[in-house]
Amino acid sequence: MKIKNAFKFIFVIAVFSAIFLDNRTPIVSSATTAPVSKIDLAVPHIWEIPDGVWVNPWSNACEEASIIMVEEFFLKRGEVKFTARETKTKVSPLFAYENRVFGTNADSNSIRTLRIINENSFFTGFIKKNPTVEEIKEELRNGYPVISFHYGIDLKNPKHRWRAGGSAFHVLVINGFDDKTQEFLVNDSELKNGLDYHYKYDIILNSLHDFDHARKKTDGEPVVIFTRPRRIVKVAGKSPVYLIENGKKYYITHPKVFKNRRWSWKYMEVITQDELYSYTAGEPIRK
Repeated sequence: MKIKNAFKFIFVIAVFSAIFLDNRTPIVSSATTAPVSKIDLAVPHIWEIPDGVWVNPWSNACEEASIIMVEEFFLKRGEVKFTARETKTKVSPLFAYENRVFGTNADSNSIRTLRIINENSFFTGFIKKNPTVEEIKEELRNGYPVISFHYGIDLKNPKHRWRAGGSAFHVLVINGFDDKTQEFLVNDSELKNGLDYHYKYDIILNSLHDFDHARKKTDGEPVVIFTRPRRIVKVAGKSPVYLIENGKKYYITHPKVFKNRRWSWKYMEVITQDELYSYTAGEPIRK
């Protein structure tokens, strides 16, 4: 009898455990966090026509305006609208750089735009060809605005102005999304009220095209730039200053580097010696 009772006891415990574990399984899975379905990054807005007059170079300033908007986001400017004076002060140096390097400040494709970013701004990035909606959304979930390149006519926005016979090349900053409405939130520099402008997912994706400089046509590959912040750091009590980027440290050899690249000393971070040692050394930055 004692043996039978023991087997009964073991059997009951086994059955109870099985039921208990079965009942626990849905509880664990239901606690899984669902992907965020709405994001709105605090990216400031620039209207590329600061005086309200559609003349060059301002009527072709969407690339430059987009760069400054993303830079100011990483510098924690907040979701504000730039004044006309601020726009001129921030954007004009990029015109000068393009004229010197490319011989023109109009219609910079993704490769040129990335070069402008890397040599003139406080952030960096990389070109992503044929991005999906989900890939763009994941960048935004991680806190990174996306710079996108478009054949503007395919944006189907009646508020846009395209010159007859022109390239209709346009650059936007994607700063959010809303799965409920199936829309991206975009800072559109061509629109005075272009802060958090809404475009459907398919409109953004289907209008993505890079600019072809040889043919002066906006019919290249679908392309965006995924952006990343930069860090300028030093160790307390020591003078060497470094750029931290993509897991590497780059010694900044001269204060003129800051002036040449429009970097500000006020964004310097002080880090520990151990953290600095954790980064692999890259080539020193000399200009």
